[in-house]
Amino acid sequence: VFGGDGWADVAAAGDGFVVAGVSRLGDGEHAFAAQVIAGRAPRPIARLALEADAMGGHRRASPAVAAEGTEVAFAWPDGERHLRWATFDVAGSGPLRPITVAEGASLQFSPTIARHDRGWLVAWTDQEGGHRRVLATRIANGRAAPPTDLTPSAGGAVSPSFVPGAEAPRLVYVDARESMSVIHRVDASGDAFGATEVIRPVSLLTDPPLAASVRMRGSDWLVYTGIGSIATTAVGLVPLVGSQPPTTLVPGTGYGVLYVDAAPFADGAVVATDVPTASPPDSPREVQLRVIDPTGTAGEPVTIRGPQGTAARVRVASRGAEVAVVFADGDAVWAVLARCAPP
Repeated sequence: VFGGDGWADVAAAGDGFVVAGVSRLGDGEHAFAAQVIAGRAPRPIARLALEADAMGGHRRASPAVAAEGTEVAFAWPDGERHLRWATFDVAGSGPLRPITVAEGASLQFSPTIARHDRGWLVAWTDQEGGHRRVLATRIANGRAAPPTDLTPSAGGAVSPSFVPGAEAPRLVYVDARESMSVIHRVDASGDAFGATEVIRPVSLLTDPPLAASVRMRGSDWLVYTGIGSIATTAVGLVPLVGSQPPTTLVPGTGYGVLYVDAAPFADGAVVATDVPTASPPDSPREVQLRVIDPTGTAGEPVTIRGPQGTAARVRVASRGAEVAVVFADGDAVWAVLARCAPP
């Protein structure tokens, strides 16, 4: 889709998918967007050289992209940790014209976007002053409202995600603690966010705790990175209501950061995860894609690797029976389109 050392997200848009991200080319970073349709070469939509890039490998998470019809929303933190925002038409082309939404956005956690009324909602992890918080705002007609702090008064907040498939915008995030972390939920109503609710505890999350939410047959679920045996990194799936214990998707076989994502699919979901190929934290990754049924039962994984034999920094989106998986391999961002059978 795009060259360079990149981080990208994907969303269903128009007749296919849109991939948008940030990639390092030469001495600087570039924001990019492209349309991806099965059977065709990716079509570049836009590219923008970033004035403030994240030097020294400080970027550790993908930007966010969402779409309704052919309208696409794209959010990313630049190297000065300004949260930048742009909208465009997936069928068009031309320069990105971003606005600045806020300062202090984390480069370690992805922002998240949801459609709301005639505008958009965006939430992100703020690390201003060393304290991690989740902030959110509404953007309409090219203007961002003042941010709302959704962080609980006696805790922190990281890794927000709007629940894909929810009837109305619903935000889930993690209050990360040393042993037992807490999952919180906030619903959007009109121009305001509701009260923050404690949903359930989850034990032994990694640091950083990476998570993605998804809705399956009326229930919200969370895919997250946890601490496995002998302090390895594992991936679990847990319902956000009830006491059902987590299901292990990726057992703890290696160390280091694993990226996870999920999207609604039929009555269930598709979940994509990074998987280590060896024990060391810097070992190459591959991607596993699974179909999950509404009870949380996972199907057999499909393993995905790029042309150079690796795949990492995974993101996933669905459109009917079609699924798009985006990942980094070598010096490029790649997309795989697949058709999956319903769970």
